Amino acid sequence: MPRYRNNLPQLNGNFFLTDGGLETSVIFQEGIDLPEFAGFDHLEKEAGRKILKEYCRKYTDIDRAAKAEGMPVVISYTVETDGKLPSGELLKDAIIDIDADR
Repeated sequence: MPRYRNNLPQLNGNFFLTDGGLETSVIFQEGIDLPEFAGFDHLEKEAGRKILKEYCRKYTDIDRAAKAEGMPVVISYTVETDGKLPSGELLKDAIIDIDADR
């Protein structure tokens, strides 16, 4: 059995925040059509990249607010089968960028 299956942070009774997902937010909150429910199509156009940057910016804001209050925070990424972010950026570079922003 996996080591932490019965010891997940959201099961200990403390406050736990998670996100509903890029595609859900873009479709239902921004009213933008995502063919095949895929956000990566927006990387091809400047307007789409702006939408994705704004979506990601909220996580930087969450990180800063949590840090200011002394709360732990976890930011995770979705990577492609080659281990890179959908933008083509290496995961380690994205982590370095986030850490530098803190």
